[in-house]
Amino acid sequence: MANERQYILKTVDGEEFGPADQETLIRWAQNGRITPYCQIRSTLIARWEKAVDIPFLRDLLMAQVLEEQQKEATGWDKVKQRVTMRASEEKDTSGLHGSRPEDFEKAPMLFRVLAAFIDGVVVVLLMVAVYFLFAFLFSAGALSGNAAGYLGIATAYVVFSLYYVVSIAVGGQTVGQKFWGIILIKRMGGSFWLGRAYLYLLFMVPFGILTPIIGYVVPSGRSIQEIATGTRMVRILLTGKKR
Repeated sequence: MANERQYILKTVDGEEFGPADQETLIRWAQNGRITPYCQIRSTLIARWEKAVDIPFLRDLLMAQVLEEQQKEATGWDKVKQRVTMRASEEKDTSGLHGSRPEDFEKAPMLFRVLAAFIDGVVVVLLMVAVYFLFAFLFSAGALSGNAAGYLGIATAYVVFSLYYVVSIAVGGQTVGQKFWGIILIKRMGGSFWLGRAYLYLLFMVPFGILTPIIGYVVPSGRSIQEIATGTRMVRILLTGKKR
């Protein structure tokens, strides 16, 4: 009908689709185009609502959440939990009304740059500590010059990797990111495991310096390392204590 209400869909990447009628939205939800993390508004009202709060979409989207929970309970996931030393992620469907990706705004590029600077300082301090450790072992005669050099480089790499990977995988934040109130999450929300965090580091080392440029060029504002690992950097919003 010509006078039927029309809606606009916004994905977690900020892309907008529509106008579309109710039947179209239902069809999009059925084929997975609309997820619980999208936002929707009427063309008549400039106020975004969570997709899961739209009455005619709620049952479909809640079913998506339940299906995701069932997939995570497979035997393969249990094996990965042990291999990656990560406990299974607890999910509560009521959490859809708490913190979700669309509740977070994209991390400001200035905050990301300042966070990277702080992390750079932390890494330099760690490298200095490693240097003095092996310099002491060399001066004490415990290691030869070559052994101290090779072991020092290997140790520096391990320390550097552990700083980023463990910080991101366990808390989603490095020291610098925590200071500036930004956090790395999956593109569709949630934390992730050591494997994805290490992959993020591998892309960050060569491409991290391009983040300010890529962030302004790509519509979603995501860096190369985020796109490659299916993650996104967002700003933390405090909504109160968890119960």
